[in-house]
Amino acid sequence: MNAARPPATPGDVVLEVRDLSVDYGMDRAAVHALDGVDLTLHRGELLGIAGESGSGKSTLAVAATRLLRAPGRIISGSVTYHPRDSPPFDVLSLGDGALRRWRWEQVSIVFQAAMNSLNPVTRIVAQLTDVLEVHRPEMSKADRLQRAHELVALVGIPDRLLFAFPHQLSGGMRQRIMIAMALALGPEIVIMDEPTTALDVVVQREILTRMSALRAELGFSVVFITHDLSLLLELSDTIAVMYAGKVVEQAPADDIYRAPLHPYTEGLLGSFPSLVGPRVELVGLAGSPPDLRRVPPGCAYHERCPLAQEVCQREIPPLESADRRSVACHFRSPRREVVA
Repeated sequence: MNAARPPATPGDVVLEVRDLSVDYGMDRAAVHALDGVDLTLHRGELLGIAGESGSGKSTLAVAATRLLRAPGRIISGSVTYHPRDSPPFDVLSLGDGALRRWRWEQVSIVFQAAMNSLNPVTRIVAQLTDVLEVHRPEMSKADRLQRAHELVALVGIPDRLLFAFPHQLSGGMRQRIMIAMALALGPEIVIMDEPTTALDVVVQREILTRMSALRAELGFSVVFITHDLSLLLELSDTIAVMYAGKVVEQAPADDIYRAPLHPYTEGLLGSFPSLVGPRVELVGLAGSPPDLRRVPPGCAYHERCPLAQEVCQREIPPLESADRRSVACHFRSPRREVVA
């Protein structure tokens, strides 16, 4: 487990998401994919976002970077970026030119399916140097090529494969190329949206080890999105757990592991085996995530929750925060001992 970070000062904040809501569709047919999400990312931090499919994890990533496509619409909220040497600004209010400069230079994304992100008929070297040509027009062709060589070395790819086509690389190598591309301009933030889901565990371990080393060396922040909470416990400084478009718990990774507060977090933790200690029976989460077109009233988790009572069916629990922990539950609070 990672050691908990000391409390951050306001100057440590690099990205703030406040009251972010996203709908797909309009009027009564709208699907509320995100509902008032608040998150804070600090410099050098790895923030893990966990939850089942449909919880809103990927929508959060594309909405925060203004990559959301129709029929998705940002209904409310702000995404505030804090540069090192200039005043903060709301990404949602940027014009096209400023937004284009902000992407890649300050924030980049590594998507899940590398083969779908790379151009299958273009050599790797061209795809890396294209980024530099667009964002660093002052660089010469020789300098761009030199930087491409540096980038593949950075992610542990043999130099000869710089001139290969994507189909000539393994899945793990293609994902490393995507990481190299994401780091090309030295961004402050790298968002990784389930980047290793389609890879076997050995390749997954190699990529995550490399990514952790690069973060320590280069000092960028990471938002790591996955359904695998066990993975985030090992990698993350802080973890946010999402359910039905909301953050239901957020805390340092050690606290999530040792003393989860929300019953949903407890259910996720109980769904994977421990590598040490006595053998115990695994208990999966009962039921399925709610249909976002018909989210149940009150707490969205109450139909699956072992603690649910009548109040859970009527009232939506607020996200209560204290001592670097947040939880949205009528019976669990960061300010007192667990009561049920």
